[in-house]
Amino acid sequence: MHRLLSKLAVEPPYILVGHSFGGLVARQFSAKFRSCTAGLVLVDGVPEYKELAYEEVLPVHLIPANRAYLENPLLNSENIDKLASYRQIAETELQWPGTHPMSIITRGLPDEGEGDWPSTAILELEQKLQRGFLRWSAAGRQRIAGGSGHYIHHDEPEIVIEEITAMIAQCTNRPEGVEE
Repeated sequence: MHRLLSKLAVEPPYILVGHSFGGLVARQFSAKFRSCTAGLVLVDGVPEYKELAYEEVLPVHLIPANRAYLENPLLNSENIDKLASYRQIAETELQWPGTHPMSIITRGLPDEGEGDWPSTAILELEQKLQRGFLRWSAAGRQRIAGGSGHYIHHDEPEIVIEEITAMIAQCTNRPEGVEE
């Protein structure tokens, strides 16, 4: 991403917006290129190793399928090696500069799980894991999108727009709603 932005002559600093796995990519970029990053907006961003955390609330008989989803790239919707991706971000220094703002937008509605999938418990765990992102910024905040599932940008796009607009205002040191 850094090479692409440089090749396109897009000047830093950047406000990065990442949804789901894109949130992991945005966090990785910001950790590697701190001076190029002004702020982060994570839209239901993926916490690394979340599938392992799910095992705290999953019925025992669902754990093998959950592990397979984590370990087999052909079983996840992104078709990526999640373990390698999680290891890569975990190995990167993730001390977000404390003065850089971060907005975490987290879903407020559980996914519709099949059978005895503990949807409400998974939602609560996801909200807690994403709240953990706040440790990287003294200027961070979490906003729960109460009417949204994972696709907040579809369910409540105005929330994403508001958070990006607020981030721009915060990063350019001008009050929200004031245009140049």
